[in-house]
Amino acid sequence: MAPKSFKIKRFALPQDEGDKSGRAKELEVFKKQYPFTKNPKYPFPLTDYAEDKYKFKAEGVDQVLPSTFAKDELEKSGITWRLKLLRTLIAIRENTEAMLADKDLNLRFNKQLKFWDAPQWLKAVQGKTSVILEHLNPDFGAELPPARDRTEENYQAMFRGSRKDNNVKPQQRVRNEVKAAIGDGMPELPAPILENFKTDEGFGYSYLCGPSPCMLSKFTQDDFNKLDGAYRDGMWPALVRSLPKTPGFVGETPDKLMAEGRLYYVDYRELNLPISAYGKHPNGKQKYGYGPFGFFGVSKNAKVKQKMLPIGIRVGPENDDAFFTPPSQVSAQGTDPKWMLAKFILNSAHNTYHEVVSHLVETHLVMETVVNLFRRNVSIRHPLYPLMSHHFEGTLPINALAVTELITEGKAVERLTAGTEATNLKVIEKYRLGFDFRGKMLPQRLINQGLTEDELDIEYPFRDDGLLVWKATKDFVAEYVESIYGEGSERVLADTEVNGWLNDLADPTEGRMKNFFKNGSKLSGKVELVEILTMFIFTGGPNHAAVNFPQRSDMMYVPAAPFAGYRPAPKQEIADKITEADLIAFMPPLDVALQQMNTTFLLGSVFYTEFGKYKLDAFKAQQGDPGRMKKLEKMFEDFEENLKKVEEKIHKRNRNNPGRLYSYDHLRPSRIPQSINI
Repeated sequence: MAPKSFKIKRFALPQDEGDKSGRAKELEVFKKQYPFTKNPKYPFPLTDYAEDKYKFKAEGVDQVLPSTFAKDELEKSGITWRLKLLRTLIAIRENTEAMLADKDLNLRFNKQLKFWDAPQWLKAVQGKTSVILEHLNPDFGAELPPARDRTEENYQAMFRGSRKDNNVKPQQRVRNEVKAAIGDGMPELPAPILENFKTDEGFGYSYLCGPSPCMLSKFTQDDFNKLDGAYRDGMWPALVRSLPKTPGFVGETPDKLMAEGRLYYVDYRELNLPISAYGKHPNGKQKYGYGPFGFFGVSKNAKVKQKMLPIGIRVGPENDDAFFTPPSQVSAQGTDPKWMLAKFILNSAHNTYHEVVSHLVETHLVMETVVNLFRRNVSIRHPLYPLMSHHFEGTLPINALAVTELITEGKAVERLTAGTEATNLKVIEKYRLGFDFRGKMLPQRLINQGLTEDELDIEYPFRDDGLLVWKATKDFVAEYVESIYGEGSERVLADTEVNGWLNDLADPTEGRMKNFFKNGSKLSGKVELVEILTMFIFTGGPNHAAVNFPQRSDMMYVPAAPFAGYRPAPKQEIADKITEADLIAFMPPLDVALQQMNTTFLLGSVFYTEFGKYKLDAFKAQQGDPGRMKKLEKMFEDFEENLKKVEEKIHKRNRNNPGRLYSYDHLRPSRIPQSINI
């Protein structure tokens, strides 16, 4: 029978452990506690969430790794996380109640829930997190006929902000006290969205610092040659005709842009699926996903004014799918329904890819495997354990909520995106098992896609801020690893636990990480270990922050950030006949817009822990010599100081750089949590 708790007397490498048999027995306990699911529904590495220990609970306390801990407390974030979640959910509820009270929406389950009734309130806050979610952010169902008109004004009207009650009734006292404690609630519609989503400058800039900010790739002669001839011929001649009249490119040609390295693209053709793969709205309306291809160009002005601008969009993968180019006047960019529809379709694919791949697969599910196999292979007595546990806190519980509350049938992801649960799981499987571990390391990814500063010499917030955070993290990890193993790689390669962990991650039947080791099938030494650990920490912290928190700043408003369309992509023969009414018809019903607003606000609002700030108590089990804690404290202080310098540089860039259309805050270290916990 497994012991209820473990006592850590001393952190040590496995080769230095005195009590090797006791350490091995403890590790066997954890190997049994972290199985992957055998459910064929999930044909990729996923923890078996049938075990209740992976779920957030009310009785948790804020901890990462105290000297003594119960094994089932390892994954839980505590009461602080729960209160932050509660604060966000109450803001959502306040906003929803304001809409329902004004009868703006007639929803299937639009009944007055007694949210502030004491028994219901106590039942919710004392229950599991899923109970709180259901109570404070319930699914009100589909809009009933007669449905309100889908106009931009009606989408905007959903953002009510905080409402002040002038006449305080006795039963409202608790409500007002809570509102005072949590702040002003859900904001009005974020200004940058309204100001920028219709302009080509704002649209292009969003691909450099928006929800999925690393999808552009340089379009080269090789890319030109690889495109199917008929498909390419449906775009290139039209681009040749339109580009010389396009604002920012007057007199230029696509061949010139390509030769000068100023032509970029995104290709979402793989997301195009047969109609049977797409779901329907509860009212029976068919949903559609899209497989567009978009060209972007870098305007050639003074460096500070250079911009990434969309210059051509093919709305689907078929040869007769329409190809659109921008209007010849800047003033028409946000009013031409044909061009707005093309951008709507490209953004729909871009945002679907973001939620299912850039966000869920490339951060949550990648780190899921890393955490699971770490617990299984690396002893709690290992000196890496307290460090990595900071960066793993809450990941399995939030993933358990994602599996049960977001990606399953009838839940938010299926409601918002075009695909059914089965369709989305196939996409998840494909991209998780195809995840290129080394190719996704930020410096290498920028090289692979032609996005380095040498190749793309314009303001690129995600790259420029991300590299600062990557370097500071890598320098810290190198120092920490050096403090454990000393010089050289001999002790690293002799560490059976860390090598077992990494080998399992690369194993094609276990972790199934593609292109994991630099050379061959095993760790080469200390330098590579530093790279791998940096990738883990960056993925769970900064990279997740960069794809998670834009959900609030960029994705709450349906016209600016659609996930699915409600009309098929137009064919070329009707491209010139598209009207503003056609554009509105592509947009989802208002109940979907409500769910998108609430879901993205929730996921983008809970900030728990701060990157680079470690709980020293987690490291205080005897480290081997009396001076080691002082060395560790100095190491942590230096890392915090380096991150403060990074923060200052980003502040300065946001304030003083005209190349930044608006501030990019998602990679400010003070806005990055330590781990994936939302």
